[in-house]
Amino acid sequence: MSPREGNSKTYDSPILDPPDAERLELLRTERLARLQGSMRAHDVAACLLFNEPNIRYATGASAMPVYAMSTFVRCAVVPQEGQPILFEHANSVHRSRRRAPDVRPMHAWEFFDDPVAEAAAWADVTVAALGELGVTGDLVAMDRAGTAAYLALESRGVRLRDSGPVTQQARQVKGPVERSLFDQNAPLIEAELRTVEAALAPGVSERELLGEMARILLRGGGEYLATRAASSASLERSRSVNRAQHNEPPIAPRRAGSRAWRPWSVPVSRAASWRRWLLRSPSGSWHNATNA
Repeated sequence: MSPREGNSKTYDSPILDPPDAERLELLRTERLARLQGSMRAHDVAACLLFNEPNIRYATGASAMPVYAMSTFVRCAVVPQEGQPILFEHANSVHRSRRRAPDVRPMHAWEFFDDPVAEAAAWADVTVAALGELGVTGDLVAMDRAGTAAYLALESRGVRLRDSGPVTQQARQVKGPVERSLFDQNAPLIEAELRTVEAALAPGVSERELLGEMARILLRGGGEYLATRAASSASLERSRSVNRAQHNEPPIAPRRAGSRAWRPWSVPVSRAASWRRWLLRSPSGSWHNATNA
């Protein structure tokens, strides 16, 4: 029996089917070609990527994205030519091999009694991988790393620079597969916003609204909400609350980000502006929601 069978509850949310393997492979190769072209344009011999969206962009593989964004448990070594090497969390190697051609266990250095020694071991493996890819003594672009890893690479003669210009230039162009996935994301994002609109009522809290939003997102195949705040910066918020107290409509958009089909579309579909929804809410509901 499928999860949908035997469940009498009706949900007003789309259940999106993931793209097929052929489409995902086209997306991976399309993005890798753009990234490597950007590397050549910036005269970068290799990229060493820890940032989760960058790893996914370069290899097509994602694992534990929220956890990986706050730790150093996976990284990708990307050459100007040829396939990247993905060093993956040991528990996710088998999964990432479904997407990336070359996946190896990551030697992490965090959460050990002696992170310096563990980082040294990681650096030895990484430098060996660079040599395997034909990168020896050249400039390597890196997005982020802990201090122990940075010092370990530096002590081995690796010259580092920021990879930001390289990865950002690659993302300036969206290929046909990426554009088609934006269209696939749209119904889920629209369903999230409809759910928020329907839940708006005097006294509703931000958490209640975002809980409804997350329910639709996760059930529809998305990954996570980028924030749990349904309002913008504190200064903008205080000004808008003041307007609400004087029965004036808010002038600033309300925002919350959500990640849908994140493995296949970047930047992800984002529920970026709530303004048109909140301005139509019942009198008082906007003020109550943003002050919960």
